[in-house]
Amino acid sequence: MKHQHVLMSLICVTLSLWMVSSLVRGQSLKTKGIWMHGASLPSNYQDNINLTSKLSGNNVKDVFLLTKGTAGSQTSDVKINNFIEAAHSNKIKVHLWYVVSQDDLYLKNNPGAHVYHSPKPDISTRPYRMTNEMVNLHYPGYKAYVMNKIKYFVTQFNCDGIHLDYIRYSHLVYSFDTYSLKKAASLGCDTVRLLSLFNTEPNYTRYAVNDGFINLYKENDTDVRKWVEMRKNTINDYIKSVKDTLMRYKPALKLSAAYMPETSTSPDYADVHYGQNLAMHSENLDIISPMAYFKSYGKTTSWLRTVATESKNKVNSNCEVSVGIQAFDNVTPIEIGEQMDYATAGGSDGLIIFVYSTITTDEAWNVIKNKFNTLTQNNETEEVKKVNVTTSGSDIQVSLQLAKPAYITMDIYSSTGERVLNKRCAMEAGSTMVKFSSASLNEGVYFCHLGTYDSFVTKKIIIKGGR
Repeated sequence: MKHQHVLMSLICVTLSLWMVSSLVRGQSLKTKGIWMHGASLPSNYQDNINLTSKLSGNNVKDVFLLTKGTAGSQTSDVKINNFIEAAHSNKIKVHLWYVVSQDDLYLKNNPGAHVYHSPKPDISTRPYRMTNEMVNLHYPGYKAYVMNKIKYFVTQFNCDGIHLDYIRYSHLVYSFDTYSLKKAASLGCDTVRLLSLFNTEPNYTRYAVNDGFINLYKENDTDVRKWVEMRKNTINDYIKSVKDTLMRYKPALKLSAAYMPETSTSPDYADVHYGQNLAMHSENLDIISPMAYFKSYGKTTSWLRTVATESKNKVNSNCEVSVGIQAFDNVTPIEIGEQMDYATAGGSDGLIIFVYSTITTDEAWNVIKNKFNTLTQNNETEEVKKVNVTTSGSDIQVSLQLAKPAYITMDIYSSTGERVLNKRCAMEAGSTMVKFSSASLNEGVYFCHLGTYDSFVTKKIIIKGGR
C-alpha cells in the first residue's frame, strides 16, 4: 500500500509538472500558408530563390501552388521543380494544388463529360447540358484521368503534399445527367419523382431557387436523402482514391482540400449544394481549409471565428483545420490581420492566405509577417486571467477573465492523468463562468486545465463526497 501511495504521488507530481510546463510552452500554428498561382512563378532559378526568400522572411512556411487549374492546363514542370527546390532551400513546404471538378481541356476532348442542369421550365422540362468548365464526376474515365494526373504530380515532383480544390458540386441543380440518374436509381432513389420537383415554374422556384429541396433533406425525404448521400459519397470516393494514391507512392505526403465555409456554419446547405461534409470527408484528409472569405459573403472579419470553431467541432480529430484568409477584393491589411486573429481565436490549427498575387503592399506583408510570428512565439501576456475554480454541490464552477476573444479548451484530469471531463467553446472578452457536473466523479484530487493558443492555466480541485 505504501508503494502504491508513493507511485500515486509521483504520478501527481509528474502530471503537475507537465501542466505547469505547458503554461510556458505555448502552441504554434501547424500551417502558415499561402495560395499561389502558377503564373506567379519566375522563369529562372535565382528569381525563385528571391521569391522564396521573401516568403520565408515573412514567416510563410507552406505554399499551395496551383499546378492544374480550371482551364485544365498544367504549370510548367521546369517551373514547378525550380520553385520546389528553391522553397526547400528556404525551409518552405510545397503542396501541389489541383482543381478536380473543372477542366476545360478535358471537356474539349470529351464533350459528353459536361454536367447537366436539372429541369428548368423556361429552358427545358428535361435535364439539359451545360457549356461551362464543370465536369461530370460520374463520367466514365474521368476519375481515372484525375488519378493519373495525381500520380504524375506525386511521382514526378519532390512535393510535400497534394491540395484538392473544387472537390465539390457547384449547386444542387447540377449533375442531373444520365450517369448520375442511373447511379441514384440503383441506390433506390425514385428519379422520376426527383425530376418532377423541378419541372414546373412553381416547383422550380420552391425547390431550386428557395430552400424547398434543403427542407426535404432535413425532413429525411427518402429520394432526396438518397440523391444527396450519393453526391457526398462521390466526393468521398474521389478523396479516398487520391489518398490511396498518396499512400501507394509517397505515404508521407499531406492531403489537404479547400472547402466551402457553409460546411461549418450550414452543413445541410453544404450537403445539398456541394456534396461536401466535414465529418465524412475529414476521415481521409490531413488538412481542411474552409474558405472563409468574409467580404465575398457580406460578413465581418469576426465571422472567421465562427467558421473556425464550427469546423473544429465537426472534423475528425486527426484532421487539421486551417482557415482560408481573404486577401483579394481590396481587403485591407488591417482586415487581413483581424481575420488571422479571429480564425486563431476560433481554434483554427493553421491559416492559409488567398492569394499571393493580391498581396502587393509592404503594409500587408508586414501584417502577415507579424501575425505569423506572434502566433508562433510564446506569448508573455496571458489571454486567460483571474481564473478561479470552485465546487458547489455537484458542479465544478470555473470563472475566468479573457483579455480578448478566444477559443478555450477546458479539461478536467484525474490524478492519474486521465481526462474525465472536457469542454470546447469560443468565448468573448471579459468575465464569464463555465460549469461542469461533477456527479460522475469519485472523491479525490483533480486538475482543471484551461488553454488558448497563447496561454495555459492549471488549477487544482479537491472533490469531496464523490459518487
